[in-house]
Amino acid sequence: MGSSESDRCIKGFQLSFLSAFVATPLGPVARYLFFLIALAFMIKGRLWRGIGSGIPRYVGWSVRGLLVMGVLSEMANFIGFDEAVKGYSLILEAVLGAFMGLVYMSRPGVGALRRFRFACLLALLIVSVGAVAYVAGVGPWIGLFDYKGMVYYGTLGQMLMPMFLAEAVMARNMMDGALDLVLVVVCGLCAVLSRSSAAMLGALFGCGMVVLSVLFMGRGRIRARLLLLLGGISFMLISGVVLFPSARSAVFREFTQLSALKRWDMKAFTTHRSTIWAISWDLLKQRPLWGWGLGRFDRVYVMCRDVESLGAWRSANPTGGPSHAHSDPLDLAVSVGFSGFLFYGGIVLGILRMCFGAVRRYGLRHPLALGVLGAMGGLVLSGWASGLIVSGRSTSGMFAWALAGIAAGLHCRVGRRALG
Repeated sequence: MGSSESDRCIKGFQLSFLSAFVATPLGPVARYLFFLIALAFMIKGRLWRGIGSGIPRYVGWSVRGLLVMGVLSEMANFIGFDEAVKGYSLILEAVLGAFMGLVYMSRPGVGALRRFRFACLLALLIVSVGAVAYVAGVGPWIGLFDYKGMVYYGTLGQMLMPMFLAEAVMARNMMDGALDLVLVVVCGLCAVLSRSSAAMLGALFGCGMVVLSVLFMGRGRIRARLLLLLGGISFMLISGVVLFPSARSAVFREFTQLSALKRWDMKAFTTHRSTIWAISWDLLKQRPLWGWGLGRFDRVYVMCRDVESLGAWRSANPTGGPSHAHSDPLDLAVSVGFSGFLFYGGIVLGILRMCFGAVRRYGLRHPLALGVLGAMGGLVLSGWASGLIVSGRSTSGMFAWALAGIAAGLHCRVGRRALG
């Protein structure tokens, strides 16, 4: 293949890949269409060649093991071909999304990471338009967007907030710094408005990783700027919470949960996640080798033999069961057996290790490397407390999968020009 045709495949792949994220709030059809186009460009240009050489071997073996165990679990719990394909696609789509993120970041191109961040920001703005239109009852928008788009607020807010914070700290001029500061506040408010405790915790944890890294690696002027930014962000976030009733109610609910912790009421503190985790643990003990199959938690939870936990859930939620285990490692363990927990740990450990490696090598010269570390740290913590992989296909998990692949590509790209 000639160099010109290869360049066209790279540009076509990158454009289609980014368009899939912008179009995600429009629905699964638009998202899958752009992903298929990106996949076609990737196959035509053989863009996977020569990438991923710096990825730890145990990450690759963990991914392969998860794919194999997914097949074995679906065979052991076979109830129909369509059900098996639907369940296995939960893992396959996550792995393929991460691989495409790796290809995207590993290919040549100036500003690749900034373009990805901009695509996610556009998706966040589209979701905001749809949610506001739904609440206001603006007819023409109802057919394109609905209130379900609010589920993206948590993931996108906590993912983008550390990135913009890192950029604001290292901004080259006052105008860029002010813009990044405003975007940090907007993303923080989105995490609050999502009403997801895990998203708020992930956003705080991710920003905390950025702050600690800057304090550790930065000098006096950078540290002073960071402290000023934190003061400005705190003031603007508090003002936003005071001005928006929805944000106020979400914050008050979090304080109510904290008061439950003082009483050691773990069910109220975790919003009944502890009950779901107890049910999940009982299901895992029943089938530790093959699990119960992917995407079937809402149907198999009734097989729980922990009468106390099952009764506690039904008394609190008489209308239906939990849709998933509300924890990535537990979801995979219940779905494919205990090995799913181990494979998940290998993948997460490798991704975070690569993020730390990129930060050590780039330092503060490329703040987006630091932002990716904070974003991945926040998403991992959020996934432990809420779930993004098995449960997030139809909502916001794809952003987390792709960012994991981009983090791996960033690590493999260390030392090259144009981080972006």
